[in-house]
Amino acid sequence: MWKLRRPTWRHAALFAALVAAAYGVAYALAVNGEPYEFARQFVAEDSRVIQVTGAQRKQSLGVRQGWSYTFGDRQGDASLTVRVEGAQGHFDIPLVLDKRDGRWSVRSASAVDEHGNAVAIIP
Repeated sequence: MWKLRRPTWRHAALFAALVAAAYGVAYALAVNGEPYEFARQFVAEDSRVIQVTGAQRKQSLGVRQGWSYTFGDRQGDASLTVRVEGAQGHFDIPLVLDKRDGRWSVRSASAVDEHGNAVAIIP
């Protein structure tokens, strides 16, 4: 017969470590994946984005906003946010991406400043 034991601090610590490890693996896969690399390149090179952010000093994956990827070799969809520190302030750039016939494209993009003001980049 199995006897149930009361959870201890060790159980809580083990659970927290497992959750952190799973999150770390998911984050590593996200920032090394095709959609994020495509999104980063778009944000760095698109003149409409640069006009809003100014010269960009830093980019990162918007973790708090979440992300989702569903794709294969030829087709897919992705939704993610690239955080940008630019000459004109800090911005979140939420993007919706499509992959068709093996090529990624931006379906929609906007720039949201630290005060919540949004500018449509690709409506």
